[in-house]
Amino acid sequence: MKHKVRIFEIDQTGKPDNPPNEQDPMEVEAGTLATAREMAHRILVDAGWQVRAVSHAVNGGLVAYVVKPEEKPRQRRHRPKRESELLRK
Repeated sequence: MKHKVRIFEIDQTGKPDNPPNEQDPMEVEAGTLATAREMAHRILVDAGWQVRAVSHAVNGGLVAYVVKPEEKPRQRRHRPKRESELLRK
């Protein structure tokens, strides 16, 4: 049985003033709605989303609320100087 999953991207801060952005829906094939929820959750996480909730829709199917993680540039870790480096100076 195919289950439609509507995906809404919510703000990272979770402010209620910002309406969620609806993303392209997906379909999950599973025998039960509970299995469909688990599969949808796994697929969304594998796609790079942070899943806040996957719940049942009123008119059938599922609704997922997700957050796209912010891309942060890699920072070099501070490494303390070794004694030998300090003595050379």
